[in-house]
Amino acid sequence: MPVAPRPYKLVCPKCGFTKIVRLESDALSGKDLLQLSVVCPRCGTAMNKEALNRFDRFMEKWFK
Repeated sequence: MPVAPRPYKLVCPKCGFTKIVRLESDALSGKDLLQLSVVCPRCGTAMNKEALNRFDRFMEKWFK
């Protein structure tokens, strides 16, 4: 049975930009592939993948 991957956060080490990535299913669409970009849209630096903390999960739940 397919299981959707857990959401995670991308963080830019240079400018601090953050982005929460939440894939809808295990089958990737074009929209999902755009979310997987690991380059910061502000400064062009490679972003680091981090697990979500409690605050991030709360914000994701209420502000989708």
